[in-house]
Amino acid sequence: MKALFYFLIILTSSVLLTSFHLSKDKPKIIESELTKELCKDEINLVYIFSDWCVYSKKYLRNIYGKAMQNSDLDINVILIGIDSRKSKEYQALFEAYNIEYPLYVLNNKTGISVGTFTDYPRLKRFVKKNFSNTDDFSYHHLPFTFYADENLNVISEAGYTLEQISQEVKAIRDSLNLKK
Repeated sequence: MKALFYFLIILTSSVLLTSFHLSKDKPKIIESELTKELCKDEINLVYIFSDWCVYSKKYLRNIYGKAMQNSDLDINVILIGIDSRKSKEYQALFEAYNIEYPLYVLNNKTGISVGTFTDYPRLKRFVKKNFSNTDDFSYHHLPFTFYADENLNVISEAGYTLEQISQEVKAIRDSLNLKK
């Protein structure tokens, strides 16, 4: 009887752990048609990052970890890794920093990834193809952060601290007469 009881406990525990592990969403590769689905709110914060960029990792940890998730900002947060071949590395960062937002990745069709040499052109192509009002952007830095509306119009570039983001969201809401 004891053996059956312990067996049931172990079986139940393993099922729960397996279902928890499987419930984590895998990264989604972004294609043009998906971009419109992602930007579904009046204000969308788009954050594009890489695993090789020290600042990208710093902002992921400090802003998009528990700080942003526990804030009272009412915005849609879209986190995009620059290279689909690095999905496992991005997932590890999300787990290490307790990030609960979905992970999206840009498709790396070339298979080449040597950091800035290939990542910046990929970033520029994605943003210019999928969003409007992007002519004034500098595409030579990561992380790359901006606000877009539900029609994929870029509203402005974003700040790099939670306080800056909070102030910017309030200013954007006020300028567009949006209520929270």
